[in-house]
Amino acid sequence: MLMKFRKSHPIWFSVVAAILFMVFGMLLGYLVVTVIPALKNDGNEFALTFAVELLTALLMVLLLRLHHRTELVTRRGSSFKNCFFVCLVPLLFNIVSFVAQIAQAVQDHTPLNPASTILFYVLAMVAVGIAEEFMARAVISETLLEHFGTDSLGSVWKAAVVSGLIFGLLHLTNLMSVNSVKGVLIQALSAFAGGLMYAAVYYRTGNIWAPALLHALNDVAAGMSAGVFTYESGMMSSVEGLEGAGWLILLVPLRELLIAAFLLRKQKLPQLQQCWTGLVESKEVSEKE
Repeated sequence: MLMKFRKSHPIWFSVVAAILFMVFGMLLGYLVVTVIPALKNDGNEFALTFAVELLTALLMVLLLRLHHRTELVTRRGSSFKNCFFVCLVPLLFNIVSFVAQIAQAVQDHTPLNPASTILFYVLAMVAVGIAEEFMARAVISETLLEHFGTDSLGSVWKAAVVSGLIFGLLHLTNLMSVNSVKGVLIQALSAFAGGLMYAAVYYRTGNIWAPALLHALNDVAAGMSAGVFTYESGMMSSVEGLEGAGWLILLVPLRELLIAAFLLRKQKLPQLQQCWTGLVESKEVSEKE
């Protein structure tokens, strides 16, 4: 029944899947703190996030297994080398950002947060990247690409844009918990651009680990500006931090849109088609077996 809904109403299926993913995350968070009350204490928020997102990622793998789609987790797509070079440009932005932040902290003699806090934050962001990309890319972006097809560049862009829109609109739910309309809107716009970029990476490589790694690194970099690594800025949420940001912050989603445009340019359409044609044929064979 679920697969019939996916084929007959792929866009609505993607929206429902995104909402259920968010609701399940909330319920799982409540369950985890009920079982391990200590995670509700201040200073353990990243340990809690890590536990919830890790369990969510494991559940996603289980669901893929139940629907005979575990090849999404193991397939190499257009090879690791191509995957690496496709991700190289956006990864460089994160590496430069990381080096600049740490260099500034050292120069200003700013004390770092405890190693355990930083470690759990990094682990949490890795888990977030994996869990969200398993849903947003392996389920939503792939469903939309199968729906719109790869016959033309326009079809691929439709799939990527709708995928990004769903990812971005989902972040508007933060309006219910954060008193920062500007911050939530900027975050939603950034999530749209980021979702579009991650979809472009996935479409170019056919490898789910490529956008998962990129997503994790982007989240780690975002945490630096929110005071995750140093005492000086405090542990404010990334959304609240955006409230006081200048409009130059919009250069970040613009950067990601430009990266997506570079990845999904006309010259690369044959490579993308070859990648996904091979994957579709492989999936059809496995389903027949």
